[in-house]
Amino acid sequence: MARSFAGIDFSSLKPGDVRVDRKQVYLHVPAAQVFSTRLDSAKTRVYSRQTGLLVPTDPNLESQVRQEAERELSEAALADGILRTAQQNASQTLTSLLQGLGLRED
Repeated sequence: MARSFAGIDFSSLKPGDVRVDRKQVYLHVPAAQVFSTRLDSAKTRVYSRQTGLLVPTDPNLESQVRQEAERELSEAALADGILRTAQQNASQTLTSLLQGLGLRED
């Protein structure tokens, strides 16, 4: 099993990204980004390894294959719109939070 995680890194907010005017807040939300893509090691296995008689085994092969799989999974998540979904979720969550604090949306 594999998972990609995306979201908003609010540590990159700058002072000009937030402006408060009475009961209105103007917030420039940073762009979403993929934070990590990971294979679940407990649920993935190497089923077959075949090498020739004179070919030495490569101890790094499994790590390299996992890294390539994670790269391909990240690309697939991007193609499926993970960043768009993360941006929409962040916007909806922030809107609900700010409205819950009594601020309004124009």
